Amino acid sequence: MRFGQIFLDIADLMFPNFCLLCQRKLAKSPLCYRCLPLTVKTEDLNLCNSCFTKSDTIDHWGVCKHCKTYPLIFSQMRYLWEYNDHAQKVITYLKYKPSLRLSKYIANYLSQKAETLFSNNEFDLIIPVPASRIGIKERGFSHTAIMAKALSKTFLVETTTKALIHKGYKNFQASLTTEERLDNVKGAFYANTDKVKDKKILLIDDVVTTGATSTNAAIELINAGADSVSLLFLARSETWHTMRARLNSSLIIAKESLYPSNSLTS
Repeated sequence: MRFGQIFLDIADLMFPNFCLLCQRKLAKSPLCYRCLPLTVKTEDLNLCNSCFTKSDTIDHWGVCKHCKTYPLIFSQMRYLWEYNDHAQKVITYLKYKPSLRLSKYIANYLSQKAETLFSNNEFDLIIPVPASRIGIKERGFSHTAIMAKALSKTFLVETTTKALIHKGYKNFQASLTTEERLDNVKGAFYANTDKVKDKKILLIDDVVTTGATSTNAAIELINAGADSVSLLFLARSETWHTMRARLNSSLIIAKESLYPSNSLTS
């Protein structure tokens, strides 16, 4: 037996590689094929070009009736997974267990899929939704920043963590009800006008449940002068669909404060 093989066998005994979720023995990947969620089929012609929801009401512009009724603040929303049991386990591990290895693996996986998700990917700047200071302290790093860095190489676009700052939540977001989350996230972000003005921004997040966090982040970016904001994230919960009307109301209020002299219905 060659020395190299002996070394690998010893390394395997000392540092065995297992799926982080189910402990299945693996060669290199931190997730096995059973635990990696299935991606949304991008070739489906019934996907809305705006919210990326499968719908039978897509018009000739590629937009569903829900986006006409409740327009998004995002130019486009794109994601990889429905928020099922597999996706929930992966994202829970990302958010609450400090695995740099898993974060880099997911970041590279997302970057490989990203170019096929957008009809127009001419972005000027990639910005991760920032974690709170408590989250960074507990985790030791920002997994959304790692995702943004991988995507910057794919799109050949600059990424920065200084354009959008997390000022902190009033309460811990995960412990709140759906309605409480919407109010808790208001005023949580600050956008740097010097860095975002006139930029087409790709905003990066891990999961959209109510949509409150990413929507308020986008509001801050647009109020700071961003030309447009698109959103790319890993998974979307069914809860988001039920919150569209409430989120749309917050957008109208934000627009009225930004353009008080303009009629939103004209």
